[in-house]
Amino acid sequence: MNFTHLHCHDGEGSILDSTIFAKELPKRAKELGMSAVATTNHGYLYSAIDFYTACIDQNIKPIMGCEFYICNDMAEHDPKNRYNHLIVLAKNNQGWNNIKKLCTKAILEGQYYKPRIDFELLKQYSEGLIVTTACLGGELPQIILDDDSNKSTIDYISKYKECFGDDFYIEIQAADNEEQFIVNNVLVKLSEDTGVKLIATSDVHFLYKEDFELHNTFIKMNQGRDNEVYKDCWFKNEDEMLDVLDKQISHSAAIKSILNTQEIVDKCNVEIDLGHSYLPSVIRPSKFKDDIEYIRYLITVGFNNKGYDKYPNRSEYIDRINYEMNVIIKKGFVGYFLILADIIQDCKKNDIPVAPARGSAGGSLVADLLNITDIDPIKYGLDFGRFLTLERTSLPDKQYCLA
Repeated sequence: MNFTHLHCHDGEGSILDSTIFAKELPKRAKELGMSAVATTNHGYLYSAIDFYTACIDQNIKPIMGCEFYICNDMAEHDPKNRYNHLIVLAKNNQGWNNIKKLCTKAILEGQYYKPRIDFELLKQYSEGLIVTTACLGGELPQIILDDDSNKSTIDYISKYKECFGDDFYIEIQAADNEEQFIVNNVLVKLSEDTGVKLIATSDVHFLYKEDFELHNTFIKMNQGRDNEVYKDCWFKNEDEMLDVLDKQISHSAAIKSILNTQEIVDKCNVEIDLGHSYLPSVIRPSKFKDDIEYIRYLITVGFNNKGYDKYPNRSEYIDRINYEMNVIIKKGFVGYFLILADIIQDCKKNDIPVAPARGSAGGSLVADLLNITDIDPIKYGLDFGRFLTLERTSLPDKQYCLA
């Protein structure tokens, strides 16, 4: 057999919900003789690239995914029906692009307690995706546990099976608690009745069994309570997975659920093109023909508003602007400056504190005129070349602008 963990969280992507660094997941997988491992953080993809590069470094196959918060209707704000969990994995680059789109829309359009999606949105971006029913927080386990629910487990499975076909899996978890015992037994029967395959997961939130207390401290900080449900959520080896599952379901079902994880691994082949910077498009007023005309307008406005047009050394400021703009245009970073300006202005409008500048960003007069920073670099003798030159191949140091 070759078991793979397909439901894993790290502390960079699932903040205060995991004690694991993203780079530790592939390292631990390799130590246990596993060939692949997945990332499925709650609602966000913050650590995805760190995880991916760590997998490549360890010669471990990265399975890219996310544990989404899914609700009945993203437009509804019903505290009684906020969301359930759903694991979504990318089969290919199209699937990975769709996960990114779903995450973005969840944050921008579905935010209510958590960044949420609904089934209609998931269906719209279903190409290249594998879906599993997730943990006890998933909708299917909740239907099973809710005696008063008027929802049907068969209807739920039919809906997802119709959309995802053989890329929809029923997820059982190796956790030794009463609710998981009940759910696992029902899920095995549902798998037999519907033909939807089982996969086994451990809902990994910490690397080693003895890390439970440390993780529980995070839960206390994050949720204000103890949570024994997490006690089995360590990075188990194959034997540990079977030890738990054999106590709850038949040995043959446990073996099948382990083997089926390799089926998913074989399906997933995401290759992320690293080493390139991709900037989003800037929405500018229609009266400006391009970004260069727009940024020059904003620079002129800033120049006048800050009173530099009345300085006796006015020409020195104009020469500096022309020099910086020559570099910025040739490097193709006009949109970059416009994006930063938009972010900073939005922060200021919403009373989010921003520093006047940090590090090399203080050397840019254009940044000052766009209100990205608030320091006159000529007055203080600050060099633009520390921030950006024609020879520099990377983006300007954006963390200095935003810190």
